[in-house]
Amino acid sequence: MKEKISIIIPVYNLEQYITKCLDSVIKQTYTNLEILIIDNNSSDKTLEICQQYALKDSRIKVLNQPIRGASNARNLGLENATGDYIGFVDGDDYIDRNMYQLMIDKLTEFDTDFVICNAYIITPKETKIRIHFNHEKVGKVLTGNDIFEYIFSNSGVLWNTLIKRKNIENLKFETNIGYGEDQLFLFESLKRIQTAIILDKPLYYYLSSREGSVVFSKANEHSLGFLDVTDKVTDFLLKNNLSAAAISRATTSAFEILQKFTVDDDNPYFEEHLNKIKFLFKKITLSDSIVFFKDNSYTFKKKILYTIIKISPKLLLFLYTIHRSIKK
Repeated sequence: MKEKISIIIPVYNLEQYITKCLDSVIKQTYTNLEILIIDNNSSDKTLEICQQYALKDSRIKVLNQPIRGASNARNLGLENATGDYIGFVDGDDYIDRNMYQLMIDKLTEFDTDFVICNAYIITPKETKIRIHFNHEKVGKVLTGNDIFEYIFSNSGVLWNTLIKRKNIENLKFETNIGYGEDQLFLFESLKRIQTAIILDKPLYYYLSSREGSVVFSKANEHSLGFLDVTDKVTDFLLKNNLSAAAISRATTSAFEILQKFTVDDDNPYFEEHLNKIKFLFKKITLSDSIVFFKDNSYTFKKKILYTIIKISPKLLLFLYTIHRSIKK
């Protein structure tokens, strides 16, 4: 019998998006699925829509998590999951109909614990590839430090991954982190596995501009927590002689946060965010930087971003503000 995949989908007020998401999941060519939808006390028709789908498809289970937050919702999903593999989908995104078939094929062909695919980022203006993997490592079994070097350095999210459930037993999402909890969960998951493989095919469609999304919300105490997570994983990577991976992850996270501000921002958390970013980049030595610049698997754009942030986060913010005004 085919191995079962448990797909965990946290939802909250997604009535405009959830139908497209669920259609893409139930129409997967790989059919042995357990679809766990966890509603976070939606106040719109999201729960009603999900329940209608559950009546038509026995693979769907709708659970209610009254305690707000994606971490609480995903933890409830993990507690109820019975599959051999665990996957995550966000309720405002959708997936290629062959996504889980192709991912399970890779896992079984190479007998690995974990697989990651590429993804499309969808904005109002364009659809583009999200991750630039090292092509020399695509389709090859990764072990040890290579898992962090070639996977975690490029991606800190869960929704384009599939992992053996036995590898993450008793692992939970941190509920006191409102932003970046998936990065921490992925980090802890990768520490538990022995082997991984990259499937460099975009199979996940990530909607990057939804109103109300945490990623595009104003900076606050939750985004400070995101930087704390980045600080933790950067320390780990530096201590394990993964300088390039550490710089890549720190640069991606810092840029994500800086995009929430403007140069003359009156956000009360502005200076605190800048100070955390400065502290994070002070840990990176000249020798670390040289390793990063010599590594051809990282783009020229990322190297420029790192250089500017290292000099001054405010300088990058100033240049990015000009860039945004020109694009308008």
